[in-house]
Amino acid sequence: QWKGSVPRVSLSAETRLALGRYPFIFRISDAAWQEVTEAMDGTPSVARAFDDEVVKRFRLETERSARELVEDQVQSLSPADFAKLVYGVLGGMGLRTCVTPAGPDRPRMVVASPDGLSLSAPRIRVDIRHLPGAVLSATDVRTFVQGLGTGESGLLVTSGGISEDARQELERQHANERGRPNVTLMDVSRVVQGLMSHYEALDADTR
Repeated sequence: QWKGSVPRVSLSAETRLALGRYPFIFRISDAAWQEVTEAMDGTPSVARAFDDEVVKRFRLETERSARELVEDQVQSLSPADFAKLVYGVLGGMGLRTCVTPAGPDRPRMVVASPDGLSLSAPRIRVDIRHLPGAVLSATDVRTFVQGLGTGESGLLVTSGGISEDARQELERQHANERGRPNVTLMDVSRVVQGLMSHYEALDADTR
């Protein structure tokens, strides 16, 4: 019987680790179930050494658990600290960010470029949204793409997830209009991937 649902971020770190990031119902193999029942009945089993495949699966599971822990920590950051983390990851990728404060007739703007001055390509408009437990919608993507200037690429970053409608909307934007700016969506998993892949190139504050 379905009891309900709660946001993952509302749970303690211990419970999130116990559940994993993507809980699901599963059925173990007949051979595994037979071994479990024999063990419960007290039937001795022959101990087998770990083969390469078992070691590989264990390593992948350990890496997955570590990545989930980092994702949870990223989602627990404040909006300001999450933005700093994204700036740091972009810096590790060789980009410098320039933040233009909001004015009476313009919104706050973040632009990333190789020189930090937007004088060399690519010039990337960055929109960072701290949305743990939520997902980007098709409207979010459409509004962002339509707000890009001539010659600008776009990077829409979220600490949450990306809905399938949002991904399809991005595909439509790319396909429907020739010359539409190049846009990339980055969810919390891709932020962490960038963090880990470029860790050695990160500045001390980001580390």
